[in-house]
Amino acid sequence: MRALTRLGLIGLAAGSLYTHSALAAVEIDQLPYIADQAGETYVLSRDLSVGSGRAITIRADNVVIDGQGHTLTYADRGAGNGVYVDYPVSSLEIKNLTLKQGRHEPRSGEDSHAIVATGNHRGLNIHDNTILISRGGAQSGAYAWGMRLGGNSQRSWGNRIAYNTIELSTTSAGYGISLDPNARWQGQIHGNTIRLARMDRQPAGYGRAIALSGRGPVEISDNTIELAADVGQAQAISLWGGSGHIIRNNTIEAASYKTRAILIDGNSDDNRVLDNKIRMNNQRNGNEASAGIRIRYGSDNTMVYRNDIDVSEGNYTIGLRIGESGGYGVPRNTIVRDNRIRSQMRAISVESGSDVVFYNNVAETTGPEWTYALYAYASSKLRFNHDRFQGSVRLSNGSRDISFCATGLQSSDINGTGYELSAKDCGYPAKDVPVAPAGLAAH
Repeated sequence: MRALTRLGLIGLAAGSLYTHSALAAVEIDQLPYIADQAGETYVLSRDLSVGSGRAITIRADNVVIDGQGHTLTYADRGAGNGVYVDYPVSSLEIKNLTLKQGRHEPRSGEDSHAIVATGNHRGLNIHDNTILISRGGAQSGAYAWGMRLGGNSQRSWGNRIAYNTIELSTTSAGYGISLDPNARWQGQIHGNTIRLARMDRQPAGYGRAIALSGRGPVEISDNTIELAADVGQAQAISLWGGSGHIIRNNTIEAASYKTRAILIDGNSDDNRVLDNKIRMNNQRNGNEASAGIRIRYGSDNTMVYRNDIDVSEGNYTIGLRIGESGGYGVPRNTIVRDNRIRSQMRAISVESGSDVVFYNNVAETTGPEWTYALYAYASSKLRFNHDRFQGSVRLSNGSRDISFCATGLQSSDINGTGYELSAKDCGYPAKDVPVAPAGLAAH
C-alpha cells in the first residue's frame, strides 16, 4: 500500500464531518483489500485480479474508490464480488473503474455480482464505471449481476447510480442494476448504458437490465438499454412490488423475443412512466407476445404519459398491454395520456382489465386486417377521450361499460358491443403532467 499526493479529505475530529485538505491518497496494489479509513481516497494505478471472494471491501464513511481507468478482475477461480459494501456507510463514491468478471462460472447457491451495497446506506454515488459480466445463470440459483442494491427492509437514501456502462451475456437471469425486495431505496438511476446479449430465461430466470422490487422514490431516467436478438424472455425495466418510482426519458431498443420493454407487475403501485422512447423489432414468433409497456397483476395508480412506442417492425408484439390478475387483482386507476403507439399486431390491448382512462393518444396498427389499433377482451370501465385510432377496434368476450368521447369513431368502426359513443368531450380528471417524486438525490 503506497501513499500518493492528492487533494483529499481530512477528519477534523473523531466522528466529525470531513472537509477537503491536502492528504496522501492510498494506492490499492494488491487484492483482496479492505478500505476501512473514513475520509480516504483509494486509487488503482494498475490492473488487478483476485481469484475468489471480495476483491474490495468497504467499511468506512466518506470513502472514494477511484479506478483511474484500470480493470479489476474478480471471481477468476471461484465465486466473489468486485466491490462489497460491508457496513452501512455514508457518502461512498465509486468511479472510473472497470469491473470484469473472471473465468469462474457460478454454481447453484453462488453469486458473483460486480458491486454489492445492500444495507442502510446514505449517499452512494456510483458513476462512470464499466461492468463486464459473461458468466452466470447456467444453473438454477446461480447469479451474476452488475449491481445489487438495497437490502430487505433497509432504508438507503440520497443515492446516485449514473453514467455506468454494463454489459451482460449470461446464460440466464442476468441483471444490470437490481434493487432488493422490500427495500426502501431513494435516489437516481440516470444516464446508464446497459446491454443484454446471449441470454434466455432458463434455468435461473428472466434477464433484466434494471429491476426494482423495493419502494422508492427512485427516478429511472435517461438510460439507454439494448436487448439483443439472441435474448429471450427478458425485460429492460422491470418493477415487481416496486412502488413510488418514476421511469422517464429512457431509450429502449429490443430485438429480443418474448420481451417487455417496461414491465409494471406484482402489486407495483403509484408509478409514473413518461417520455420514454421504445423500439422493438423482434423477428421471431412464439406463444407469448412481447410488449412495449406491460401493466398487470394488481399494479394500481399507474400514469403512462407521452411515450413514443414503436413496435411496428416486431413480430407478435403489442405496444401497450394492460390487465390480468394473476391472483393479485386487476390493476386499477391506470391513466394513459398523450402517447403515440404503433404496432403490426395490437397497438393497445386491454385484457381482463378495468378502470382505465385514456386521453389524446394515437394508436396505429400497420399489420393485416386481423390486427387492431384497440383490442379489449373481457374488460370494463374503459374511458377514451380525444384518442385517435388508425386501424380496427374490437371489443370482445363480454367487454362492457366502455365510452368513446370525441374520438371520431362511428359505430361502423367498432366490432363489438357494450360501449357508448359521444362526439363531445367527456372531461378528464388529471390534465397536469406528473412531476418527479420528492426526496430524490440531486445531480
